[in-house]
Amino acid sequence: MLANPIYLWSLLGLAIPIAIHLLSRKDGKVIKIGSLRHVTETSTQQFKSLKLNEVVLLLLRCLLILILSLILCNPSINLKKNTKWLLLEKGVEKNKQIKSLLDSLEKNGYEKHSLTSGFPLWKENSISSNLSYGALINQLKEKNVGEIIIIYNQNIKKFLGNRLALPAHIHTISVEPEEKKFILRASPLHDSVYIWIGRSSSAATSYSVHKTKQAPDSITPSTLPAIKINLIADASSQYEKKIILASLHAAEELTHRSIQISETDPAHYNKADSAQWIFWISQQVSPEVGTNTITLQPKSANQLIEQTAYNRWLITGKLNEDVAIKLNLTTTLAALLTTNDTLNNIEQNNDQRMLADQLAWSFSDVAEKNHSSSVFPISPYLFILFILVLLLERYLSFKRGQ
Repeated sequence: MLANPIYLWSLLGLAIPIAIHLLSRKDGKVIKIGSLRHVTETSTQQFKSLKLNEVVLLLLRCLLILILSLILCNPSINLKKNTKWLLLEKGVEKNKQIKSLLDSLEKNGYEKHSLTSGFPLWKENSISSNLSYGALINQLKEKNVGEIIIIYNQNIKKFLGNRLALPAHIHTISVEPEEKKFILRASPLHDSVYIWIGRSSSAATSYSVHKTKQAPDSITPSTLPAIKINLIADASSQYEKKIILASLHAAEELTHRSIQISETDPAHYNKADSAQWIFWISQQVSPEVGTNTITLQPKSANQLIEQTAYNRWLITGKLNEDVAIKLNLTTTLAALLTTNDTLNNIEQNNDQRMLADQLAWSFSDVAEKNHSSSVFPISPYLFILFILVLLLERYLSFKRGQ
């Protein structure tokens, strides 16, 4: 592989040493002698040796020009094989717009593989990969493949960690998925059933709640366990306690999930209580327990509720009705109390959102550097060879007087 093939024109310089060799006519040295009887005949073999040395010298000079021309062309060896891979993510083959592209790439010699760990040959019943796109790209860097085209959904949930540089020999084509409709949960509350319906497209995921008297036969309502809260307040914090109680009752209606609240004061608090959350509304310091704890501690902060440790939060503002309304205390508490791993898994499994092209990969110099590592330059070795041939040519030229 030549980086600058235009310098191959310099090979015309090979005509110079050939012309000099053909036109050179060096006269022999004249020695005056008195008699021919002391002169012996030279063997034919010696003349043959002289001609051979001149040919070797000519070849060395031609070789010098050839090596110099190659150095100017900057040759290199591509260590990657000339194989071409087409990597498909499960589901993209069903897209009508992509089918013609797949046929065209296969006709051009691309070998179909699954975009999963190990990249096995493509099968219609291939399973989806649970690895992130970054992890798969790191695996691909170890493969000795010349060119790779990835056709995938560019799903936002599979971009984890720092943004990676995409190697120059890997190209991506994103396929927009169809909108997906799914049931997040169906929860009975009081005398009704609340059905949470999610819709996810390449642009966004949204939810709507439908209230019915009875769930359809295709949907099985599941009652999530009630959220148990221990509200601890002293006599001086009764007003703040009322604000929090009102917000918790509103959060119950907002989330359609039962919230059970038990009230006590710091003097009668028992660490053995089985509540999931503790609201410590008191001037006394809250105890260090393993339960999720929210304390009231007014201070200067950007958020009304601020997390300070793994299971500890602070209400940073002095509570009153205006603060609770303006800073959305109800919705903040609802989001904090109803975090659920099962529901998060349902959301992630049905998430169809795509990451924007400009945010998916980095196309910095690092990508070019990674790709160039598969190209082995020959010029340094040609330069060493040029020096060695030049020394040999000068030595023979000095010996032959050429």
